[in-house]
Amino acid sequence: MEDYSAAKRYTIEAGDLSVTVSDFGATVLGICTTAADGSKKDVVLGYDNFEAYAKGTCYHGGCIGRNGNRIEGGRFILNGRVIQLPVNENTNNLHSGPDGFERRLWIVDNVKNNAITFSLHSPDGDQGFPGNMDIRVTYEVSANGSLAMTFEGVSDEDTVFNMVNHSYFNLNGHDSGSICDHMLTLDCDAYSEVKEGSIPTGRHIRVEGTAFDFRTPHAIGERIGEDDGQLKLTGGYDHNFFGNGIPGEFRKIADAYSPVSGIRMEVFTDLPCVQFYAGNFIAKEKGKGGAFYGPREGFCLETQYCPDAVNQPSEIQPFIKAGQKACSRTTYKFSTCG
Repeated sequence: MEDYSAAKRYTIEAGDLSVTVSDFGATVLGICTTAADGSKKDVVLGYDNFEAYAKGTCYHGGCIGRNGNRIEGGRFILNGRVIQLPVNENTNNLHSGPDGFERRLWIVDNVKNNAITFSLHSPDGDQGFPGNMDIRVTYEVSANGSLAMTFEGVSDEDTVFNMVNHSYFNLNGHDSGSICDHMLTLDCDAYSEVKEGSIPTGRHIRVEGTAFDFRTPHAIGERIGEDDGQLKLTGGYDHNFFGNGIPGEFRKIADAYSPVSGIRMEVFTDLPCVQFYAGNFIAKEKGKGGAFYGPREGFCLETQYCPDAVNQPSEIQPFIKAGQKACSRTTYKFSTCG
């Protein structure tokens, strides 16, 4: 973990949308948008100081890399070579290890009123991954209420590129308690069945007739306590969903709405999947502005490749070739209803 004492905050804005980010972890510190009653709401959970971001266990707002989510045993094979990553969640690798990109000081490449680009060099062997890799992430806000995130990377060896933003959202405001009343829609016909340790089994389970069917709007808390083996295994929703449409094409994958604030958040991406996490295990801790957070007081919609795809050949792979420029895009669009 790098020294965070030199970390800085930057605010980019357009129209009614204001986003605060930092060069420490290329972290999204806050997203302020307008509620239906005209009040401003910061809809992202976080902390007041960088020490808390450095020591926190929830990855609030962080830029995760080189690989988001889990890899079984922290191990996979690339070009006949066994790649071993740190094991930091029971017997698995989570979010690339204990010294991930979210705990490093990035370089500010370019900053404008409505956009900022951070860059990071990840040397060969970093976290166990092969190849010297240069990464860029650009955050750009638009007057239509959109926050666009573009992740780019290039390596001198074949490697993995599955960058994830790990923001927790509460559309009533970061300090407003439960998100179980939020209405969620996922344009996804199937999700990943998981086994102990939240590693996918390789089975794609159809959502129809299950508590995982968000193809039409449902409150997050409506079915989260059902007698379902998958929900019990993960303490609630913490599953990978397979987006409909064509992976690689930019399309809407998720839509969240708060009937209390009237704030709506649409999620667009060119990635194949989205991890819906209902914040089941958010640490009970002090957050921004004296708020105290707890379980299910924020939710994540992390666009990604399927967890453990590196060990499951049937899934779309996050591998990139040496010299290949990788790029993925995700946009959160905020508006009001009611």
